[in-house]
Amino acid sequence: MVTNPVVAVEVRAYNVGFGDCLLVLFEYASGPKRAVLIDFGSTGRSSKSPEKAMEKIATEIQKIVQEQCGGVLHGLVATHRHKDHIGGFIGTAGQIIEALQPKVVTQPWTEHPDAAKDAKAAPSEEPKSIRAMRGNYLRSLEQMRGFCVAALGQANNRVGVVNASKIRFLADTNLPNKEAVDRLQRMAKAGKGEFVRAGAKSKLEGQLPGVKVHVLGPPDLTQTDSILKQKSSDKDEFWQFLEFWSLLQAGSNAVPAPVFAKAKTVRPPRTAQWFVNRANRQYGNQLLSIVRILDKALNNTSVILLFEVGGKKLLFSGDAQLENWMYALSQPEYRELVQGVDLYKVGHHGSGNATPKSLWKLIHQGPDGEGKLKTVLSTMKGKHHEVPQPLLMDALQAETELTNTEGVRSPALSAPVVRIQI
Repeated sequence: MVTNPVVAVEVRAYNVGFGDCLLVLFEYASGPKRAVLIDFGSTGRSSKSPEKAMEKIATEIQKIVQEQCGGVLHGLVATHRHKDHIGGFIGTAGQIIEALQPKVVTQPWTEHPDAAKDAKAAPSEEPKSIRAMRGNYLRSLEQMRGFCVAALGQANNRVGVVNASKIRFLADTNLPNKEAVDRLQRMAKAGKGEFVRAGAKSKLEGQLPGVKVHVLGPPDLTQTDSILKQKSSDKDEFWQFLEFWSLLQAGSNAVPAPVFAKAKTVRPPRTAQWFVNRANRQYGNQLLSIVRILDKALNNTSVILLFEVGGKKLLFSGDAQLENWMYALSQPEYRELVQGVDLYKVGHHGSGNATPKSLWKLIHQGPDGEGKLKTVLSTMKGKHHEVPQPLLMDALQAETELTNTEGVRSPALSAPVVRIQI
């Protein structure tokens, strides 16, 4: 029995431009609030987010924690390693958050330090075949992150203005982010860290009396190999025209070797220009396809959390896409949990493949009456060509109480707060 029940939950979604930064505050009948920071990253500020936005937001979070939470940051969740979710942990902003000494640091199983060192993501009691599968998967992710460094250097107008813009965005988002990763690993030391998979029991529960914390994703490869199969099929489909696999094996400093190393660079004859243009477009399309594979693979390592408190349910899904959700929605107990949630943090900044229709049907409570679904969206138009998805935006605006960070000038203590009364 909880003698000091939760009476309300507040969600602050900061305008970081294109990225996620959410501070979740659990308010109790007496005493200080308890705080969980979910993601802290950005890949570009909007016109309504100030210069050095991450530093200013970190300072604001520090002030809230000190004034309302007894100086304690009870939890920090880094849903996955994309720059727009952990990039804020670099530099001064990261130092401010690290100084708060979060009690629990939650990350996906793919970020386990033993996995990063030894290409293993789970305890050694696993069958050897599963450990090998995990190791291969994690090594492939590391190689492809290294590839993004090379891809960024190849993203020039020779591949077309549109392709170059898309490649630069996705490659930058998928760079290794070493400083941010190192800071997260430091904060996770001394037993504070947890590296979760679907069904794991979270240490966050110990910091949030009266709150049940359900981990719905990501699955690991002992639970499903759907992500691994998707990656394999993508490799078969996209890695044929150019020898990019050898580029991956060579490491992040490699660049594609010219086909004719000693040939002189001359302007092609006009009669051949059509072929050159078509070859360049093909080059750009395949480079973009490879970077997209990694983007999708990392999104599907996103932690999916559902907080259950006082009969209310709050769902935070990072950038989880279809393969991640396919596993969660195949489990009857998870389907029951997400049915009729009270708050949904819209996945992947409003992309079309992060809120599957089967999920929408479960969480959606309809447009009328008490209990209307509250949604929180952190997005930025024009940064990512596929985000936000117009049809999804129409549904969110028409059928839910939507809070969109695009319309919020942040940081500001007076910014709108999504409040769930218990």
